[in-house]
Amino acid sequence: LVFRTFLDLRATQPRLTAVFFALTWITVIGALFAPGKPKAYSNALEVLTIALLVVAATALAVALRRRVRVAVYFGVAYAGFFAGALMHAVWNVLGDGLGALAPVFDGGVEAGVAFQALTLALGLADRIAAANEERDRARRRTIEEISTLNVAYARFVPKTFLDLLGKSDVREVRLGDGIEREMTVLFSDVRSFTTISEALSPAETFGFINGLLSRTGPVVREHGGIVDKYVGDAIMALFPGAADEALRAAIALQDAVAAHNVERAVQHLAPIAVGVGLHRGALMLGTIGEHERMDGTVIADAVNTASRVEGLTKYFGARVMISDDVRGAWAAPEAYAMRY
Repeated sequence: LVFRTFLDLRATQPRLTAVFFALTWITVIGALFAPGKPKAYSNALEVLTIALLVVAATALAVALRRRVRVAVYFGVAYAGFFAGALMHAVWNVLGDGLGALAPVFDGGVEAGVAFQALTLALGLADRIAAANEERDRARRRTIEEISTLNVAYARFVPKTFLDLLGKSDVREVRLGDGIEREMTVLFSDVRSFTTISEALSPAETFGFINGLLSRTGPVVREHGGIVDKYVGDAIMALFPGAADEALRAAIALQDAVAAHNVERAVQHLAPIAVGVGLHRGALMLGTIGEHERMDGTVIADAVNTASRVEGLTKYFGARVMISDDVRGAWAAPEAYAMRY
């Protein structure tokens, strides 16, 4: 039982295990009825025992070939027992002819059993240590998977969005969760994007959009904003903090576009222009959709107004336009150069 369990024979060597199991019980039951039986019975029992040992040795050899750690201890343990039994057999033949070594050889079986027990105890300790190592590895893998999963979730559902909803984990979000508060909404859009995209292949269009957003998206986060969504080349962002942060983000976004145009010039590509519109007002932030597909978003007239303000940048030839609600919420409006 110990042999089968520790070497996990039932899972790794099922056919050999069945033979091993059958021979073991035949030998055990046969031994119970051995007393008083003729010599042929005992000889047959010894043949069964030898066959059992051959099967056990085969199972051990297979386990060693498969690099089962505990098999090494079993191999050493049973080799030690075999050596002790062999010493006792030598004593039975030579007896006192062994001289001073006779007592040592006479106690060979006892020494072999003691050695076997000690080695199997070490094997048990090693098996427990291996199980603990595997458990620790599994725990680390689980922690790494959870961490990776949280990072992946954060790319789709920003942590700031969860914080605003009062949720610590994306798994806590339920359909219809929402909160009403005042925020600044930012819209940015590439001028003449339709004309630009018509001259590009679908793959080139994706490259164009991602190249631009990889510069402008981080600017929003650096200034305390949340990218609510990307609508093609456009960005819709929310700023729950001071309105000044939203304006600084708009200015920094234009700086990022200017740096991007320098790279485009090196590649002999035409520069691009981006219009940014800001408006501040009360809005409802929460989840919409259905139970199998939810999305976090904001719904309010302030969102529509911010989009329309951005659209006016083309009419007025301005890169950044704001509403009076944004200007009125600044801590120091005189710090900025503005025109009506």
